[in-house]
Amino acid sequence: MVASQLGVDVTEIAHIGDDWDHVEGANAAGATSIYLNRTGDNPGFRSDADHEVRDLNELVRLLGSLPFS
Repeated sequence: MVASQLGVDVTEIAHIGDDWDHVEGANAAGATSIYLNRTGDNPGFRSDADHEVRDLNELVRLLGSLPFS
């Protein structure tokens, strides 16, 4: 896993994705999951993501507020 290669705990990693597989994979690994929802649609899995953002500007603001940033 990339966390061990980087010498960090997986809880210090945020994974950004735009579909269920990305959110599910991050959650299963123990990483922070961020759902990139550019369209504003309401997919059923969005509640499983730790965070949701609509665009990259919002993502930058979120990343700056996370405890491991």
